[in-house]
Amino acid sequence: VFNDMTINNKAEHNSTNFEATVGDRLEVVMITHGEYYHTFHIHGHRWADNRTGILTGPDDPSRVIDNKICGPADSFGLQFIAGERVGAGAWMYHC
Repeated sequence: VFNDMTINNKAEHNSTNFEATVGDRLEVVMITHGEYYHTFHIHGHRWADNRTGILTGPDDPSRVIDNKICGPADSFGLQFIAGERVGAGAWMYHC
């Protein structure tokens, strides 16, 4: 078990810049190792708090969120549409 802050096992100054085109469906899998809680957040984007991160329709009762807390040795996945309702840009992600 380790407590380093990494993305794809790289320290933040060496972490990946993900690129997408507006309208692309993106999938993120957050896995925490160690003993800390992390609040994952993607600037400018929101997703449904359900199994996929995508609302199934106008009657879907899922909450729409822009951050999620992930506890020690926990995980979650989400999908979102790049630039949906916000347009193109350089959107930061962090925890």
